[in-house]
Amino acid sequence: MCLLHYENFYVRDIELLAKVGRSHRYNYTYWKTLDAAGWEAELLGGRDILRDYALIPEEDMVGARAPFLEPGKGDSYVVIQEHGLLYDSSVTVDYTQEPDKLPLYPYTVDYGLQTTCVIAPCPEGFYKGLWTVPVHWFYRTVQDDAGSVSTSGCPMADACQPQPLTHVEMFDYLRSNFEFYHYHRAPFTFFIHETWLHDPERAQGFLTFVDWLLTMDDVFFVTVEEVVRFMQNPKPLGEYVQSKCSKATEFARCPEIHSCEFTEAQIRENRFLTSCRRCPERYPWIREGTGKESQRDSAAGPATLERVYYSTSYLFILCSVLICLLALFTKRLIVLFRNKHTSRFHGKVSMD
Repeated sequence: MCLLHYENFYVRDIELLAKVGRSHRYNYTYWKTLDAAGWEAELLGGRDILRDYALIPEEDMVGARAPFLEPGKGDSYVVIQEHGLLYDSSVTVDYTQEPDKLPLYPYTVDYGLQTTCVIAPCPEGFYKGLWTVPVHWFYRTVQDDAGSVSTSGCPMADACQPQPLTHVEMFDYLRSNFEFYHYHRAPFTFFIHETWLHDPERAQGFLTFVDWLLTMDDVFFVTVEEVVRFMQNPKPLGEYVQSKCSKATEFARCPEIHSCEFTEAQIRENRFLTSCRRCPERYPWIREGTGKESQRDSAAGPATLERVYYSTSYLFILCSVLICLLALFTKRLIVLFRNKHTSRFHGKVSMD
């Protein structure tokens, strides 16, 4: 678990969701049937870890998303609402199932969900003031050598098959999904796993897509929170002012980077933690008190190895100081050498 990635995202104004599901266990039944106490342990446990080890202020984590987009029947919404989060972004919407309602803008669930989510079960009931930001499906249309056309859908942009292999395919894929811009101005949600862009061709296609979007004077790159805030207080294009990235100067980066290994954590294998703080005695896990097994104890284990690294800025300052000291020391040696040489020269002249 590398929490430095989260800290790095935060200082670049990349929004972090207080992601429900610290354990992110690969048991779909677990998420479908999790009760309110379980959701509270998962949600608040994840938020605690980001706050304590990535040093991200709790008040800046304003949204939530369920693992595998499995929000359950409503207990997750109860917890999200009770703990003052602004929105959830877990409910998926497939254009082909309800074309008359799509694409959807974010909306409050004061009167419940206004669409059928694709990944059931869906949250039931009413949750006054809580916003839902729909996860719109992406579609990938390809034509084979025989001319046959097929289309696949996926809730996340990086999940559609077949995967785009070239930068041209990547650009066409993203551009085609943005087409509803021409007839409907609902926010275009783009959620991916960061590793998807490690492929150079896909990364280049993505950047080409970004450059293409930037040619439009009414398209803005914003966080989910900004979208919700705009929905709460909409403004015409001429009055809208896009927020600037400012946290990089307001938020102190980690002066030290701690890499920890927990060899006795009973979660499949050894666990690792890289964070801004010293290694804790136990591997951080979801909150206790859920009525289930001792979840923190089952994840616990002593840190048997700790390595301390320093951030680039810290090393730069340290190296600068050392260079200055070395320069002063060298200068001092030169002065001493010259004084000594001058003394010898004058002594020789006087003797002559």
